[in-house]
Amino acid sequence: MINFIWAEDQNGGIGYHNHLPFHQPKDLNYFKTATMGHAVVMGRKTFESIGKRSLPNRANYVFTRQSDYDFKEAKPITKEELVALAKTTSVFIIGGNSVFRLFLEEVDYLYRTVVDGVYPADTYILPIDYDKFDLVKQTEEIGENDTRLTFQVWKRKTLH
Repeated sequence: MINFIWAEDQNGGIGYHNHLPFHQPKDLNYFKTATMGHAVVMGRKTFESIGKRSLPNRANYVFTRQSDYDFKEAKPITKEELVALAKTTSVFIIGGNSVFRLFLEEVDYLYRTVVDGVYPADTYILPIDYDKFDLVKQTEEIGENDTRLTFQVWKRKTLH
């Protein structure tokens, strides 16, 4: 199963200078809970934004075109390897947009957090056709600074 997980502001902002544009501990906890025990896959820039360290209690994989890249605690992965892995385990793609784009037609579930407000951003979530998905779960919580967080899970209408 291939899953995307991300948080965006009301304008779709997901990054600012290679970091999240907002700090919401409840969203970080949601991310941790959803991905714990599963494989996480990210692009090189996302891996570098978290300090080139693996996320604990998850198998960590990185996409990069750099053949001599120092992965440290993560493993390189190709598209074909990820598709094969997703047949036996849940895989969460955590960013960035180039990796989301690569799997947009294969993704089964979308774990989307909408953070109320507009924040400085230089990276925005890629366009997603939500007509191809059903909203199967939505909850709201109040986060830091009385900010509303909307947690959504979308399921592809026709799973592969």
